[in-house]
Amino acid sequence: MQAELVFKIPEETSEFMMASWGHKYWATLNDIRETLRQHTKYGVSSAATIDKIQTLLDEINPLMEEQA
Repeated sequence: MQAELVFKIPEETSEFMMASWGHKYWATLNDIRETLRQHTKYGVSSAATIDKIQTLLDEINPLMEEQA
């Protein structure tokens, strides 16, 4: 299977950059998510902070799973 993306530069520069670097953004977001999870799993933060982090993770996780 082969795919080809074509962009009109300079008009579609931002779209080109998102397509080219998307995997880096995905990996970075996953690293952030994992760091937040570590705080909740190992109790590194206060209970109030852990609750806030868990709320963020509850919102982020489904979004990442939808896009996987």
